[in-house]
Amino acid sequence: METRILPTDLPPLLHQAVDEAVRLLRGGEVVALPTETVYGLAADALNAAAVAKIFEVKERPTFDPLIVHLPHKKDIAMVADVPPEIAAVVQKLTDRFWPGPLTLLLPKKPEVPDLVTAGLPTVAVRVSSNNVFKRVVQGLGRPLAAPSANRFGSISPTSAPAVQAELDGRIELILDGGASLHGLESTIIKVEAGEKKPLITIVRPGPVTPDDLKAFGRVQRIERTLIDEASEAPGQLASHYAPRTPLRLLEKPSDFTPEPGKKYALLSYRGDPEDGYADLAEWEQILILSPGKGKLPEAGVRFFYVLRELDNAGVDEIIAEPLHEHGVGIAMMDKLRRASTKVGQAPRSATFEGNPAANSKGVGLHFKYFDARGESLNDERNVPHWRQSGVPYLVTFCLKDAILPERLEQWTSDRQDFFETYPQPWSRTVRSLYQQQLSDPLQDWLDAGSGECLLKDPAIAGIVADALRHFDGDRYDLAAWVVMPNHVHVLVTPNGGHTLEKILEAWKSYTAHAINKALGREGEVWQATGYDYIVRGPESARAIAAYILDNPAKAGFETAYVESRI
Repeated sequence: METRILPTDLPPLLHQAVDEAVRLLRGGEVVALPTETVYGLAADALNAAAVAKIFEVKERPTFDPLIVHLPHKKDIAMVADVPPEIAAVVQKLTDRFWPGPLTLLLPKKPEVPDLVTAGLPTVAVRVSSNNVFKRVVQGLGRPLAAPSANRFGSISPTSAPAVQAELDGRIELILDGGASLHGLESTIIKVEAGEKKPLITIVRPGPVTPDDLKAFGRVQRIERTLIDEASEAPGQLASHYAPRTPLRLLEKPSDFTPEPGKKYALLSYRGDPEDGYADLAEWEQILILSPGKGKLPEAGVRFFYVLRELDNAGVDEIIAEPLHEHGVGIAMMDKLRRASTKVGQAPRSATFEGNPAANSKGVGLHFKYFDARGESLNDERNVPHWRQSGVPYLVTFCLKDAILPERLEQWTSDRQDFFETYPQPWSRTVRSLYQQQLSDPLQDWLDAGSGECLLKDPAIAGIVADALRHFDGDRYDLAAWVVMPNHVHVLVTPNGGHTLEKILEAWKSYTAHAINKALGREGEVWQATGYDYIVRGPESARAIAAYILDNPAKAGFETAYVESRI
C-alpha cells in the first residue's frame, strides 16, 4: 500500500484533503490526522470493523481503550450519558476547555462498540481544536476514534513525517497539518459528585493542568500509583511512549556513571551547564527541550520530537534530566518514567506471610487465601472451579498442540471421575492424591515439549510476556509466571471485580492474534480449556512460586521470561 501525504496549508488543498479523508473514513478506512495534541489515527468510532483496523495498524492490544473525538460539544449524547449529579460541572468544563486537549470519562452508550472502550462501561471523549481535524470530523458527521498515529508502545508523532516514519505502507492517507500545537496527549479526567465540591481525578496528565482544573472542583492530586492503576483510561500502560533505545531518567547528576565503550545521548531540559548534567559524559548528542529558558510549555511542544530524534541518534542509551514537576511538567515526567528502563522497577523479593510484595509497577501486594468458610462460588460448568474474591490462583494455559488430543480427552474424563468421587472441599490427603494422579502427569506431558512449541522463539514468548505484564498492578497482581515452550504458568490475583475468566480470555485472545500475525498464519493458538488452582495458604503459594521459577531448569529449557517475587 502506498501512503499518501496531502498538504492542507492552502484553502484549495485543505478542501481537497478533507474531502479525501472523509471519503476514506466513510468507506471504513483509517486516516492519520493532525490534532492540537499529537497526530491521531482516525476511524469511524461507531463502525466496529473500522475501529478494528486501528488496532491492526498500530499493533495495539484490544484491551487498551481509545479516545472518541466528537464533531461538536453538543454531540456528547452520540456516545455517552452524563449522570445528572455531574451534569453542571461537565457543562462548565466543556464550556471552558472544549474544543481543546481535555478528555472526559463518561458512561458509554450501547451504540459505542466494546472494541472502542475495551469492554469497559466508560468512554473517553473530547473535541479537538485543530482546524483540519474539525473539518474532517464535522464533514463525516460522526465521532472518530483516534489514538496516536504510531505503532503501539512507541513515541507519539507530532508531525506528518513522524507519522510516515511509523506507519508508511500501513495506511493510505496522512493529512499534513504542520507541527502539533501542544505536543503532548490530552489530559484525561474522571468527574464524580462530592459532598461539597465535585471530585476531579486526573487519570492521565497533559496540557490541561491541575491548576487549570481547580476552579471546577476538588482535584485529585496525581500520584504515581493512581496513574498506574487507572485501567479505564487510554494511554496508561507502562509501555506507552517508549523509544526503541533504552532510556534512563535521572533524579540527580550523581545517579549516573557512564560505562566505558557505551554511547550516550542527553535529553536536557534547558541545557544549562550549572544543572550538572552536561559534564557527566562525552555525549554523542545533546538535545534541549527549552534552550536557555527552561519554559515547560515550550518543552512540552518539543518533547516527543526531541525524544524521537534521540531515538534515531544511534546511541546505546538516552539519559534524561528531570523536569520541574508542575504544570505540563507533570505530564512529561510521567511519560519519562513510563519510558525509563531504570526508574520505578519492581523489587524482586517478597513474602507470602501477609507482608506486602511488589508487582511490576512497584504497587504493594497484600496476599490473602481461600477460606472455605467465606463466601465463594463453585462453578460447575465442566468440573468444580472455586472462586473467591481477592485470592491468588495458579493458572496454566497451553498451546493447541501441547497435549495429544486422545491423551487430553482421557485426562479430562479421569478428572471428571475424580471430582465425582471426591466432592469438594477436599482434605489435604485428597488434594495430594489429585496432585499425584492428575496434576503431575499433566505437567510431565507439558514439560516433554510436545507440538510445535511456538513459545521457544523469544520473539513469540515476548508477546505473551508483554500481555501478562500489561495490566499487572491494575486488573490483577502477578506473583510469579513463566513462559515455557508450549505452555504458560501464572500465579495471579484478580483485582477490583475483574474475573479470572476474563483475564485469561484477554491474555489468550490478544496473544493469539499477535502470534498469528507475527508468524503469518491463521487458526487457533491456545487450547480452549485452562487449568486453575485456588491457593489456600502461604506454604502452598511459596511452593507454587518455587515450582514456576524452577520449571525451565526441570524441563531443560532456557528462557528469559520467568519471574518470581518471593
